[in-house]
Amino acid sequence: MVLGDMCIFVEGDDDKSLMERKLKYKIKNGDRRIIRILKWSKRPKDEINKLIHGCKHGSGSYLFLSDFDCSEFECKSGKKDQLVGIFTELERGNIYFIVRKIEGWYLAGISDKRARELGLNIPLKTDDIGKRKFSQIVSKKFNNDYAAKLEILNHFSIDSAKKKNSSFKYFYDRHLS
Repeated sequence: MVLGDMCIFVEGDDDKSLMERKLKYKIKNGDRRIIRILKWSKRPKDEINKLIHGCKHGSGSYLFLSDFDCSEFECKSGKKDQLVGIFTELERGNIYFIVRKIEGWYLAGISDKRARELGLNIPLKTDDIGKRKFSQIVSKKFNNDYAAKLEILNHFSIDSAKKKNSSFKYFYDRHLS
């Protein structure tokens, strides 16, 4: 990693796609040269720890995004404890949660106009959307979730996402311009 880089660690492929296609270039970047989006799930924890260590001890910085499902943990500090236990270099202040799953961020990004055009009934708030509910909503128009997500990325509305999903708004207001 080059000095001044920023790493954003994301959990899965869908998180990475959304970050790379719609959010990466809106990150408040300062003088950093490169923003790297790295998937942390299914990678050796030692590898992730080394990358985080490099960010902490170089002139780079990092953010660590994770899904937060209230049915798994009663509070966010419990999930942060779990993550810090797995990734010992991780600092609690660099962890941001996607409540509940990234699918909520995707649905939030569909404007009301686009939802009507697609014939989709998108909830006013998408904070409680998980994979199953996402599939139920998009199956009326799309053959699979992947096709739905591609279409959403083509028409993703940041303004809509900020209104419909509180964790998206929180992350956007803190780190995006």
